[in-house]
Amino acid sequence: MAIAFAMGMMTGASFVAFMAAAFALGLMLSTTALLLEELSFHTYPKARHLLALFAVSILENFGYRQVMSFWRLHALYEWASGAEIGWGDMKRNASWQQ
Repeated sequence: MAIAFAMGMMTGASFVAFMAAAFALGLMLSTTALLLEELSFHTYPKARHLLALFAVSILENFGYRQVMSFWRLHALYEWASGAEIGWGDMKRNASWQQ
């Protein structure tokens, strides 16, 4: 959508409407997941914990979710192109290895 908007293939109003709908859906999913978790398990006894989680569920929709979508798209591209994917070399440092 951002590319279509940048290339003039869609109006500013339709771009804003799409972005508002996308953010609203993300907010709804995040807050509904929090609500269902609280109704099911009652993990957080204090109201301030729930308020902090609610604030984070709102903030995650402005940046974090977009970055994660970018990395998923990047991984899908690498997988589809047959690129070698790995975590790199992991060297452990522990006193028991000495």
